[in-house]
Amino acid sequence: MSIRRDAPRTRAVYGNPSSPLAETTLNYNQVSLPATLTHQWNGSQLDIGYQYNADRQKTRVTLSDKSFAPPALPDSNQTYKSNHLNQYTTINDSVPEYDKRGNLIRHGEWSYVYEGSRVTGQVYSPWTPTICNNVYELMIFSIVSE
Repeated sequence: MSIRRDAPRTRAVYGNPSSPLAETTLNYNQVSLPATLTHQWNGSQLDIGYQYNADRQKTRVTLSDKSFAPPALPDSNQTYKSNHLNQYTTINDSVPEYDKRGNLIRHGEWSYVYEGSRVTGQVYSPWTPTICNNVYELMIFSIVSE
């Protein structure tokens, strides 16, 4: 498979490309943000929809089948509101907490830990004993994930 560096990926398959065992397709809106993500496998399908405000901040996420959502999500439709600092002010009915440097440290069932200026973080989830470790550059692009 060839990937154009100037074009976003729109399809990934597992198995034979003409008759895949599983397939994921991604569609983008007019400003190149993800609009829909569709996973198909074994005759099942999950559609995830994303909506954004004029500042390109995510305002809503919808799932076609809630059974695929993590248990801490209260429903299959998530709503987000943000402020002028590009921080979420509400996620559904939950009010996120930030440290004095503006880092998100807690919202709902999730908590986050940051270390130093490189922003290494650990994400804690109540429904799994696994700690998700990520290392981020200052531009907040994930560069390492375990």
